[in-house]
Amino acid sequence: MRSKMLVVIDDESDLLDLLEYNLLRQGFEVVTFERATHAYEFIKEQRPDLIVCDWMMPEMDGVEFCQKLRSDLTLSSIPLVMITCHNGDKAKNKALNAGASAFLPKPFQISSLVGKVSQLLAAG
Repeated sequence: MRSKMLVVIDDESDLLDLLEYNLLRQGFEVVTFERATHAYEFIKEQRPDLIVCDWMMPEMDGVEFCQKLRSDLTLSSIPLVMITCHNGDKAKNKALNAGASAFLPKPFQISSLVGKVSQLLAAG
């Protein structure tokens, strides 16, 4: 069985490196991007099993990215975990209404992210 491919998008390179390291340790194949626009082109070609995406990014934020992903019928079923420094019900509802499968406010424990990822992959 092949390992599950995750795409992780965050414009903070230190956090991106930390997430990549920890997800690789869990046995996932991980591809990282600092820009959602670059990630989208890759996702169209490779169809990852799951996407982890930050909300606040230049060029295209996570909500816009999620909406774009959900509007593409060939990509709309890919689970997406939105990570963000926004918190509260209003932010969570905005992310979920945009099509996020799960919402995780920063700061978070890596184990919480791994749990969400595993839960979504098992459900799919």
